[in-house]
This record gives sequence, C-alpha cells and structure tokens, in this order.
Amino acid sequence: MKSECKICGFPMSNLFRLNNSIKTQTVCKTLQEAQQVPVVGMNVQYCSRCDFYQIDSVDFDHYDDEEYYLTTEISETQRSYQQWFLEHVEQYLASPVAEIGPGDGFLGKLLAPRYDYVGYEPARKSFDECRRKNLQVINGNFTGSSKKYSAIIGRQVLEHIEDLQKFLHDVLSSLTEDGVAIFEVPNIDKARKNNRIVDFCPEHVNYFTLSSLALLFAANGFSPCEIIKTYNDEYLLIIACRHPQFSLVHSSVDFSSMVFWGAGSRGVSLCHAIGAKPRYFVDTDCNKFGKYIPSTTVEIKAPAFLYEDSSCEAVVITSIFYFEEVLQTLQANGYKGKIYRLNERNELVLCNI
Repeated sequence: MKSECKICGFPMSNLFRLNNSIKTQTVCKTLQEAQQVPVVGMNVQYCSRCDFYQIDSVDFDHYDDEEYYLTTEISETQRSYQQWFLEHVEQYLASPVAEIGPGDGFLGKLLAPRYDYVGYEPARKSFDECRRKNLQVINGNFTGSSKKYSAIIGRQVLEHIEDLQKFLHDVLSSLTEDGVAIFEVPNIDKARKNNRIVDFCPEHVNYFTLSSLALLFAANGFSPCEIIKTYNDEYLLIIACRHPQFSLVHSSVDFSSMVFWGAGSRGVSLCHAIGAKPRYFVDTDCNKFGKYIPSTTVEIKAPAFLYEDSSCEAVVITSIFYFEEVLQTLQANGYKGKIYRLNERNELVLCNI
C-alpha cells in the first residue's frame, strides 16, 4: 500500500529500498552494544507533485538514547556558518525568540545575550550541554506554547518530524501576529544531483527540495518571505510569516464632492466595493472620455476638464501602479486642490501637504 505525501496527500511512488543501521547519528559505548543495534529497511518514496521524499518512520526513539548527541561547535566551518546564519536572519528577529532543537547550544549562545531566548531540546545529552552554557532550555519536544514568540528557529529539525502539519500548526499558533518562522533543513536536491543515496537514514523521515519546502509552509498558513540555499547548497533556509488575509473594511467617507482619477478596474471596483460615488472620473485614455462607469451614472472626463473645474476641491487617485505619475501630472498642471489616495483601510491619505 502506497503512503500519502505529507505535504499534498498525493500517493507516493516507491523508488527503492535501502538497508541502514537504525542509528546513524550516534555511537555505541561497547562492541557488544554495537553488535546488537539492528539494521532496518527503508522504503524511499517520492511525490512528483511536490518534489518531496519521505521514508516510513522506524519504531525507535532516538532522543531517549543517552549517546544521542550532535555537536557542531567543534568545527570551525560550522561555527563560522552559524555566525553567518545569525547575521543573515537578524533583520527578522525580535524578542522573545524560541529555538527548537538547539543541540549543543552554539547558536543559542549567540542568541541569548541579544534576545529573550528559550530552547526546546528533547535529547538529554544536548539539553545538559545547553544548561552548561547557562541557556534557558526545556528538556522536551516542542508541542506549541501559550507564550507567543516573535521568532521561532529550527535548524535541522523538520527532517525528523513525523507529523509535519501538526508541528507547523503548533509553530504558527505560538507566533505573534507579525512573528516569523525560521527553519533550515538538508537540501536533498544537492544529494540527488550527486546520486548521494547515503543521505537517506532512519533518523530523517523527510527530505526537502526548494519547491517542497515552500509548498509545505504555504499549505500550513505561512507565506515565505525568503527561501534560499546555504552552506554550499547543502542546506535550505526558509523564513516565513503567517498568511495575510483580506478583510472587508467599509468607508464612512463622503466622496460625492470629490473626483476620482483612474477609470480602470480598481476605480470601478471602488464605486461598488465601498459604495463610493464621486462627482466624476478623470482618465488619460481618450477612448473613455464622455463614457460612464459601469453600473453607475458617473461620467468619465478628460484631464483638461478637471484643470478648468475651479469647483473641484479634491482628487482621489485610484490607480496604484501609476500613482506617482498621476500625482506629478496634477502638480505639473497647477492643480491647487487636495490630492488623496486610499489606504488599506479605505481611509483618505493626503498626498500634497
């Protein structure tokens, strides 16, 4: 029976089966212990819709292994990379910051002096190392938080998560309204180009490409702000915020004494979406002169008519794309009345103070 893609639900294709040790990210204390570690089979599956790979999880809790410990700070390359990582994402950061899976705590040690920081680390040995660095860390999995964070960071975490949708729901619900999620994962596309099948291991159940990582976040309430390849293309970094959403805002402005400039689709829509009925419209398209806005009695006139209309006290520029051009045109032709635009809340904003 085929598994379903964790991102889109599409049936996965079985590519091949690999054997590997159930432990690839830890070591054994004794020869006898090492000989007792089982080798397991992994079915590598692929979703052609998302360009995403996954394997079925194995029945083994790696974080309960007292020897499970991944350290990066012993590597000068990794220390330099994590310093670059912080410099790159710092424009998005504000307190409080949570880090999921801080590992040896090297990045946390960089973050803690600058931000209100907390880490969530399930592996006991990594937790102990973080505490030795005097970091505020919770020994457990991240399952959401009543405290809202301005940023949630997870480096090399998503590839371990069985239920990606629940995990990202917990992340989203734990962010402030303008908070950001910052996640880094291995880039399976780099391994794929080099046919590096050794990158598949039981500890990693998810394998992302740029497109599948973006799709995962988009499908779970996020809008990617940035998604790039890093670390010689070995990693993918995504920075995402919650999806913005439309809201219907009614306007209390009386437009009956004003003139609208721009008889395009947005100008027409303004008349009906917020019930605006200006004195008349102005447009530079001569094909519209003397004609009317659909479903209204409002006429469209040439700019010359406006310049001679001494009774016009205010113009509302409805065009977004040509706003600066229209504003300059009005000013260049000596228009003395007030010039407005509408903001996102359908409020008038004066533009020629």
